[in-house]
Amino acid sequence: TTGPSDATSAIFIIYDIFGFSSQALQGADILARADESHQYQVFMPDFFLGKPLSLSVFPPDTDEKKKQMGDFFAGPANPPDNAQKVPELVKKLGQKYTGIQKWGSLGMCWGGKVGEFVLQNGAEQLLIVSAT
Repeated sequence: TTGPSDATSAIFIIYDIFGFSSQALQGADILARADESHQYQVFMPDFFLGKPLSLSVFPPDTDEKKKQMGDFFAGPANPPDNAQKVPELVKKLGQKYTGIQKWGSLGMCWGGKVGEFVLQNGAEQLLIVSAT
C-alpha cells in the first residue's frame, strides 16, 4: 500500500506473472502522488503468495521451461481463479480504508487478463479496469 491515507480514490494493481518488481513498486509510488490535485491510495496484493514465476523461465524456449510456464498458468496464475479473488479483496480493502469512494484497476500483462475476467464476472461496478 502506498499513497496518502486521506485519498478518496484508489488504484488496485494486478502485477504480471513475475510478481513484485522494482519497476511495479516504483510505478505504484508514482501513481499515488503524480497528480498533486488528485492523489491515490495504491494497493498491489500478492496473488502468488511470494512465489511468482521465476524470470529464468522466460523466454520459454525449452520443453522444461514451457512445462513450468504451463503449470504456473494452470495453477497459481490461473486468470479466472485469480479474478474471483478481486471483488472480495476490494471489498475488504474498502472496509479497512473507509475514505475511498472510487476504485480503478491497472493490470500489467497477466494482470490485464485477470482484469478482463473481473469484468466478465460482472464486477464492472467495482472497478474501472485498464490493461497494459
